[in-house]
Formats: sequence, structure tokens, C-alpha cells
Amino acid sequence: MLEFTINAKKSDNIMYHFIPLEVPEGIGRLEFYYDFYPEKVKGEMWVNEVGICLKDLNGVDVGARGRKGEKIVVSGAYSTIGYDRREIEPGTWTLVITANRFISDEYTIKVYVDMIAKKEGWYAGDTHCHTSLSDGHCTYQQVLKKAERNGLDYLIMTDHNRTVMGNLPLSDKVTMIEGVEMTYPCAHANIWGVKEPYSRSAKQMVHLYPSTTHNAQSVVGCGHLMVKTSMTLLKYGMDQCAQTIKSVLTGGTKNCVKAKSSKL
Repeated sequence: MLEFTINAKKSDNIMYHFIPLEVPEGIGRLEFYYDFYPEKVKGEMWVNEVGICLKDLNGVDVGARGRKGEKIVVSGAYSTIGYDRREIEPGTWTLVITANRFISDEYTIKVYVDMIAKKEGWYAGDTHCHTSLSDGHCTYQQVLKKAERNGLDYLIMTDHNRTVMGNLPLSDKVTMIEGVEMTYPCAHANIWGVKEPYSRSAKQMVHLYPSTTHNAQSVVGCGHLMVKTSMTLLKYGMDQCAQTIKSVLTGGTKNCVKAKSSKL
């Protein structure tokens, strides 16, 4: 962890302190927080106040926040509220410490920075998602916006027994994958990677589509299990399902709207 210390006087009349950050190759996430003292001054109604801002290597503001002790995260997959999601490119980034208001004659600000290396990790997404086309309440676009706000990597649209209508919306943050939820007496089967349910009977779909999983075209999973016999719908375990989703996200199938090929 990097540590920076700023000692200043009110008489210096400096409102902004700039801290250059040399970011090397292979960094996937920046984490930083700050502290300062004194915060309160005896006999004064007002308190000292400090904020922090991050600029990327092009000098563009990534975000700002003004709460001491709170860890701030910036990455391509997730960022703290108040900061944009941003891929961490190598180069000189800048932390700007804003000494907005200082009542005390002298003050000390400490800033702590962690640069977290990229590594393999889990994709976050929803494999079972309904819209207003079945028993949900949102359109494709509204569901996508919610997924973007929550930092998801992918969404699989699985409306009940019906075709994915038109083209799924584009996003540079969330991969939209076609799917359908088939309704059975004993359970519901989510078929991921297909657009329409009507070309084959329900029984044929359940038995046919898992066989193409190794080509990352589709896979069947179960929802709302009610009886033991419905477990026959599970053709592959969670590891196989995870590999299928990974293949879709990295371009292994045409049945999706492609987003970024890699995320934390």
C-alpha cells in the first residue's frame, strides 16, 4: 500500500494538493481512502473539511467524494458511488486533495492507495430474468439499465414460453444473452442461449439443447423445483454451466449481444 502525507498551513492558502500515481501494467482496480486531523477546532462552530478527486491518465475526472475513512474503489467492473467505472490503464493518474475549508492554522492529510493486480475471477450476472413480455414489469432496456447500475456482467433474458422479441439492447458493460423459460407441471426449465421455444416440443428441447453445451450454444437449468423427478432436467452440473456462460461472454456464441471480453 502506498501512503502519502500532506502537511500544510492555512496561511499557505493552498486549496488543491496534487498526488501523481504511477500505475503500472496489469492493474485491474484502484482502492484508496484518506484521513486528516485535526477535524474539529476547540471554540469553533465550523469543522475542517477535505475532499478527494481522481483523474485518469488523460486528465479526465473519474469522480469525487468527501468522506474521510471511506474506502473508494475504481475499476472497469465496479466503482464506488460518485465514481465512473473505468478500466485501469497504465500511466500517470492523479489524486486531487481538496482542502475546501480549514479552520485550524495547521493540518495533516494522509492518503492511502492500493493498486490491485488483474486476476481471474467470477462473472456476476442473472441467469433467470423476466420482462414485461411475460410476468415482469420492465422492458429489455429498463432491465439493462438496472443491471448496469448494479455492476453486473451479463443478463440472460428468460421470459416464460416466448420468443426473445427483436434485438436485445446494446451495452458496453453488460452482455445480453437470449434465453427462454419453459413451464412444466413439475418444474420450470431455463434454456440459455436460444431465442425461441416453438421450433421443437418441450421434451425435445430439454433433451436436445444440453447436448450442444460443449459448443457453447445453449444449456438447460432448472428453477422452482417441486418434485424429485424434475431433477432429470439437469443435464450438466454448475461447473459446466459456468463454463458455458464464460464462453458466451468471451465470444463463444452468436446468440448474445457482445460486451467487453474480460472483467474483474
